[in-house]
Amino acid sequence: GLYNQALEVLDAAAQDNLYVMLSKSVCYYALNDKQKALEILNSAMSFYPNNPDVYYHFALIFFREYELENARNHIDNALKIQPNHKNAQILLDAINKTESDKYINSIISSIDSQNYQEAMRLINKALEINEKDSILYLYKGITYIALNDYASSTSVLYKAMELDKNNLLTYYYLGIAFDNLSEYSNALTYYKTFIEFLPEDEYGESEKLEYAKSRVEKLSQQ
Repeated sequence: GLYNQALEVLDAAAQDNLYVMLSKSVCYYALNDKQKALEILNSAMSFYPNNPDVYYHFALIFFREYELENARNHIDNALKIQPNHKNAQILLDAINKTESDKYINSIISSIDSQNYQEAMRLINKALEINEKDSILYLYKGITYIALNDYASSTSVLYKAMELDKNNLLTYYYLGIAFDNLSEYSNALTYYKTFIEFLPEDEYGESEKLEYAKSRVEKLSQQ
């Protein structure tokens, strides 16, 4: 965090060195001088027009400034040059997640108001942006359940589970789906998993917990 001291060292180094330029840009941005950081990156771009790290650093600033379109354009350029650029791939995932998250409140509102067609439209639109978001698949599964399409719900809930095994609501809704499909062995498995791993202080899910327990008790007697 000693950015001024770092700049003193960097100022003594070769100013046309790419990583000196990138490091100076990082320091100036950390010191809240966005304009200077971008000026340095523009200079780096003139020296190194085909270097993915320059585009990555541009994208990082724009992402932090919530200028998502600019961030995406620059990260796309970085990945065109170097498709396996690890930091660029990570940043692209973060950009996608931020953009898809903008739909979440509207999706929840549509589900709560039982406007399931609108919920599905919003979910599919968000998935076009971010196909790796487990929450979107969870809500898609919940929407299918609300529409009594239990078979379709299981496939998207499995996708949600594949992307995030720690989201216990996925197990609960898989239990619901299989319960309604009369696949009671599967339903029992997922209800039990939900009950077993739900933290004791998760009061917000107490209603679901009680329901799962009641279904486990009943299904275990069959």
